[in-house]
Amino acid sequence: MSKATLKINCSYIPSEIITAAGYQLNRVWPNNIGSKGRDLLPTNYCPYSRAFLSEIIDEKDKLILANSCDAMRRVYDIKNNISYLLQVPRKINKTNINFYKEKLIEIQNLLLKNKDKQLKNEISQNKLLEKEVMEFNETRELMKKLRDEILINDKASFSILVNVLKNNYYKKDKEKIKKAIKKIKNYSKIKNNDYYPKVIISSSCLLDKSLIKKVEKSGMEVVALDSCLGERTFDFEVDKNYDNIMENLASSYLNKKLCPRMMDLNKRLAEIKDLVFNRNADGLIYFIPKFCDQSSYDFKFIKEWAQKNNFPILKLEGEYNAGQKGQLTTRIEAFKESLKIAVNNEV
Repeated sequence: MSKATLKINCSYIPSEIITAAGYQLNRVWPNNIGSKGRDLLPTNYCPYSRAFLSEIIDEKDKLILANSCDAMRRVYDIKNNISYLLQVPRKINKTNINFYKEKLIEIQNLLLKNKDKQLKNEISQNKLLEKEVMEFNETRELMKKLRDEILINDKASFSILVNVLKNNYYKKDKEKIKKAIKKIKNYSKIKNNDYYPKVIISSSCLLDKSLIKKVEKSGMEVVALDSCLGERTFDFEVDKNYDNIMENLASSYLNKKLCPRMMDLNKRLAEIKDLVFNRNADGLIYFIPKFCDQSSYDFKFIKEWAQKNNFPILKLEGEYNAGQKGQLTTRIEAFKESLKIAVNNEV
């Protein structure tokens, strides 16, 4: 008998709770905005929310939404059979971790409501949660290894990471992730004396991989993907102390690399600075999905730091397949040339 599917919209929803309750997990990554998303939400709403609504509007599968933004709340209003709206705190402190833990317990109780007694047994459920924490920690570790292999091989694209994340991460398909790592290890290494400027791509939600391809095709090397369709999904570990596993889940997920929706601006900026220095980046490309207020505020804060420190930053804005737009191509090419000039002047 196949497992029922449960769909989610956000990397702040702990996968372990869902899979431990016996569901197959599906993080929805739409390819474009369908007609229903265009019809049911105003055009001045974020493209991901509109595409997400198109994807799930006729679905009968269970759905758990995080309150990522006002647009996603509107999705919750329209799709009235969503199982649960998860209130994710925007600040990290002991009170909010306890609040979040209670919400996670509510999700667990909801998912186990019609399950058999053995699965609902507290000891059995804790054992299953422990197993899922271990499984996802191993999967996250493999994703980090995949990212590191991409970083040390000039021929490997960060779009590989996006493909693996979308298709294998939430399935915990460790064998396919290992195959992707092995494939990159086997790439021939060609020495090239040309210098490719190193850039970070940052976004609230990178809508697709078209921007990555465009940046790499222009002659720049992507050295970090600061997005939930990127490193923020897997670049953390859940505490292995199982005495209070639900509190560990709440604390670990809230303390992972911050999304622009969170309000600890100093921590967010510190994480960006760490990326810049640890990856030896020459510049940062910040992609704002259209009408995403959270990204706009986040960019403003990062831009202020960048200007004070004379660090090059480029703001781009668009919807799905933004990397294919000619206007963005021109701006990316100009940014690359400015980085090359800056690097040559330093040498």
